[in-house]
Amino acid sequence: MKFPWILIVAMACHSTMAVYGAAPRKLDADTWTSATESIIHQRLEQLRLPFPVKQTQKVMVYIRDYTVVGVNETEAMLGRAALLMPVFEHYLSIYQLPQELKYLPIVESGLKADTRSPAGARGLWQLMEVTARQYKLRVTGGTDERLDPYKSTDAAMRILSDLYEQYQDWPLAIAAYNCGPGRVNKAIRLAGKKDYWTVSRYLPAETQRYVPAFVAAAYIHKHYKDHNLTPQLSEAGKNGVRVFRISTSMNFSAIAKASGTSVSVIRQLNPAFPGAIPASSTGYYLTLPAGASPAFRLWLNQLPAYDHSAFATKGFYHTTYVVASGDLIETIARGFQCSVADIMRWNNLKVQEVVVNQELNIYLSKDFLLRKV
Repeated sequence: MKFPWILIVAMACHSTMAVYGAAPRKLDADTWTSATESIIHQRLEQLRLPFPVKQTQKVMVYIRDYTVVGVNETEAMLGRAALLMPVFEHYLSIYQLPQELKYLPIVESGLKADTRSPAGARGLWQLMEVTARQYKLRVTGGTDERLDPYKSTDAAMRILSDLYEQYQDWPLAIAAYNCGPGRVNKAIRLAGKKDYWTVSRYLPAETQRYVPAFVAAAYIHKHYKDHNLTPQLSEAGKNGVRVFRISTSMNFSAIAKASGTSVSVIRQLNPAFPGAIPASSTGYYLTLPAGASPAFRLWLNQLPAYDHSAFATKGFYHTTYVVASGDLIETIARGFQCSVADIMRWNNLKVQEVVVNQELNIYLSKDFLLRKV
């Protein structure tokens, strides 16, 4: 949870021409004007966050710096966001936290899963090893779940929930996520009150930047189209991904052969593993390009642990379901009029958790299909 020294920058604002209705274009140092700032101020007033937006000069400085310095990196970050935001939204829904917290990893890591801070924090949410272990993430034997978008996001939600329970104030909770509750508690004592904007002057310099940077990150994600920014999508970003929960050991070479995907793409989508999915009593998540899913599913269902073809011979119709943001296994079971135990058995699941983009085997009975006719 270390604020990066080099911010993932790059946001773009309207030029003077855009203010007067012309097509927006990317800014440079010569096209940033008071009219540009005026329209940004208007948008910031409408920005919905889990706390009132205070339009400090720091917020505007970040937006200006991001616009002039790092447009290309911003567009790359927005491309990564296309894949990752549904993951964040899923867990925020499950934990009933404000959806706007999905912008925190933009500040933490620029949405780069392999980011490492000088202090040793890693992953999208920049978790220190001791914190990761405290929240039951595996950091051992070459497997680092801080780099797993699903596992790390789940841990981050629990951390944020605990911090909000402690402070009952989102700016203070966000600050504590960055520098730790010990420093925030000390700052509160020095300030004599629990108002973030008063407390912030007693916080470390990087944490003083953190909440304004969060506001700027939220702004750019919401308004990038207004600034003529185009997300630079990877192939996976263009076509989507599918997730499988794997409990048996599989190396990337075998997965690549089965799915028709390169090992390099599998590594890119599964940075928590050095080159293989280890065996696990609860299972690990394997992410593949959506286009590789049918071949991999066919291969997977032929493995003894995943073979459920007997259901088809009993008159059940096989289909698949892709988990949507916020889905619970209980609601999926009700929708298909089966039991949670059925879904777990059909998919060799050891726990009831499902995640967004996870592809599930579903076997539909004749009675269910007749009722849908």
